[in-house]
Amino acid sequence: MMTCPTGGLRPQRGRTLPISVDLKSSAKQILAVAEKKMKDFNKDLLEGPYVLLYPDGTEVVTIPGTQRPFSLDEYKEEIGKPYARINLFIFLKEDFEGAENAGSDSEIVVTIKSGGDELSMADTLPLEEPGNESTPI
Repeated sequence: MMTCPTGGLRPQRGRTLPISVDLKSSAKQILAVAEKKMKDFNKDLLEGPYVLLYPDGTEVVTIPGTQRPFSLDEYKEEIGKPYARINLFIFLKEDFEGAENAGSDSEIVVTIKSGGDELSMADTLPLEEPGNESTPI
């Protein structure tokens, strides 16, 4: 979720949910899935409509720096992150457009999951627990 404290939009902690979407999904498709999941898990969610936002608070319409319409697979290629590390947000459209009620907002972090090789553990370090070793004081 994004909040709108003074100074701009900021992600709201504790209100994030992962979703699974097709890798060719458009911004509209991702927004629909994210809004449905958020409503399913948060009964206090205000009625929309919502907009899909990048982490910097700009609306997801095109791939940043291009005129190409947003698609998840093209966005992933541009930012060079695995799908599981892509975060997008939803925010009430009324609040996003500058309405007076900026405190009543809702956002979801969209974490993309896929079954492909993209989610390999290549970028994950194993946790090695010390055996019976003592630690210095």
